[in-house]
Amino acid sequence: MKKKVIIVGGGFGGVYTTKNLLRFGFEVILINDHNYFTFSPLLHEVATGGLDVPDIIFEYESFFRSDNFSFIRGRARDVNFENKSVLVDDLSLQADFLVIATGSKTRKRGIEGAQYAIELKTIDDAKHIKKNIIELVQGTKRDITISVIGAGPTGVELVLEIGQFINRLNDLMSNVSCKLRLINNTETILGNFSTKIQNYALDTLKKSGVEVCNSTNVVSIHSDYIVINNNRQLKSDMTILVAGVTPNAKCIDQKILHSSGHIQVNKFLQVTNYKNVFALGDVVTSDNVRFPKLAQVATNQADIVAMNINNITKHKSLVPFDLHLKGLLISLGRNKGAGDIFGITVTGFIAWFIWRTVYLFKTPGIANKLKVAFSWTLHLFTKRSLVED
Repeated sequence: MKKKVIIVGGGFGGVYTTKNLLRFGFEVILINDHNYFTFSPLLHEVATGGLDVPDIIFEYESFFRSDNFSFIRGRARDVNFENKSVLVDDLSLQADFLVIATGSKTRKRGIEGAQYAIELKTIDDAKHIKKNIIELVQGTKRDITISVIGAGPTGVELVLEIGQFINRLNDLMSNVSCKLRLINNTETILGNFSTKIQNYALDTLKKSGVEVCNSTNVVSIHSDYIVINNNRQLKSDMTILVAGVTPNAKCIDQKILHSSGHIQVNKFLQVTNYKNVFALGDVVTSDNVRFPKLAQVATNQADIVAMNINNITKHKSLVPFDLHLKGLLISLGRNKGAGDIFGITVTGFIAWFIWRTVYLFKTPGIANKLKVAFSWTLHLFTKRSLVED
């Protein structure tokens, strides 16, 4: 009889674990609150007209063509590690193994008035950002300011894409003045990258006219201004909050969680004290290693989780997860990027092209890869979309 696995969460970790388990012949039930996979690293391009919504979302059924796969659209209300069961709405499900891949949500850092800021975690967020930018630039104001809080990869990529989007809008509304501001609470941007890449990105930001505010803490956010250190007020007609993430573990018994809010796992990615329960991606932590919250980490962990579930059923030894990053890449606007790959620093168009290629190959399903490749090629020769989604 086939062993059954329930996977909670349909992001990179959940999708790639599903893919691997189906190859091993397991019966897999995937639970997610949307019936599509969102290629989240490219949300900033949808938010700025560089890509369209269909370019980065893919229905699960389109790349899991297996009789052993089933999908349940809903939100897990309760997960019981002891019984290996999940309550989805009013339906209770039980399996031989559980995999938790619920990802993360935007970290608000206790900022007062955070509800006035827009996040960038979902398709709806991206559409909201795009609509707001269009309304501001094509509206009645002649002098606008947009602030992005958070200078990690998402913040840097987003603020540069916004600049190019506004240039496109200004082709039609040339008398609008727009100031872009990037707010960072540490001394340097892009903390996980090398100093060379940090400096290259900073130079790109400055040449693009972005005001970079390092060592700046946001105290509160309001509808048309923000308050920073020493109660100084900065005008901000639109504020976007991308200052890190926190684990999305609401469906897990809080008594089980680590003090940081993460799920504690061992070197095999098993949840502590539960042999047949695994977790991966942004929601996990370990005493021995800090897991970067990156798509490549989640997909690599998915390989190990699926392998270890298979090894348990075959009574084989488990394989530890070895964190080894192949490199870090970042987009710095259309046709420009930077990154460190196997210790080699690349910048400019080549880095951007590699960045795109890597994400293309991470797109699930051959048909989806072809669709994305065609769409990206088309976008190379077309202007950004100004249509409000």
